[in-house]
Amino acid sequence: MGIRTKRPKLWSGTRFAPHAATVLGAFLHNWEPMKAVLRERLQTETRKEYAAEILGDLKKLKDDDFKARVAALKDVYDILGRGSREVQRVQSLPWESRRGYRSTVASVKCVRTAVEAFSASARTATEAADAVAHADLDELCPTLSRHKAALRKGSVATDVVGFGLALETALKTRSHGTVSSGGQRGTSNKDVMDAMCDIRDVADLQRLQTVPSLDLPHSSRAAASQGLPIPS
Repeated sequence: MGIRTKRPKLWSGTRFAPHAATVLGAFLHNWEPMKAVLRERLQTETRKEYAAEILGDLKKLKDDDFKARVAALKDVYDILGRGSREVQRVQSLPWESRRGYRSTVASVKCVRTAVEAFSASARTATEAADAVAHADLDELCPTLSRHKAALRKGSVATDVVGFGLALETALKTRSHGTVSSGGQRGTSNKDVMDAMCDIRDVADLQRLQTVPSLDLPHSSRAAASQGLPIPS
């Protein structure tokens, strides 16, 4: 087929988001070669149960809507992967990690709204809105944007938007240390997040203490304390 395949990666429920994005990326890259291999296997497979399984896999791979959903997951996991790497940087200060986390939530929301805008523009055929939707979608969802025909059908867009809403809620909830059952299991995430401004103020004051003080004459120190020009 002239396509250089990528080595398939195994999905793992215990690995971080960057691994999930790699798995989905390899899966999408190998899509057409997989179809070709399954067709060949189907022609030679004599066991009915295995033939039925191959036929089911082929049906999935021929489904443009399914491929668009996988592409959407790839884009979302790329966003989560970038956010995961950001909050894991050991040299990051707490408020910097918090800012990175909020940026991840905002990016997920942007993907959802871009898909909403695109599907709405497809229904109304408004040229201006369509251009905006295309631009946002191409930038935010480079993989999903290759499957705009499937998005125009509506069902894929509805699924992506619904998934995005659920993910936003989960991310906001988890930032407070709240699990799916609603409890916090003794964590202090919410208290820490609510006190982040105070934490940053204290850290800034501690850093200021390490700055060597200027050796100014008494009159100059007095003038500086009152906000007056320092005499020369």
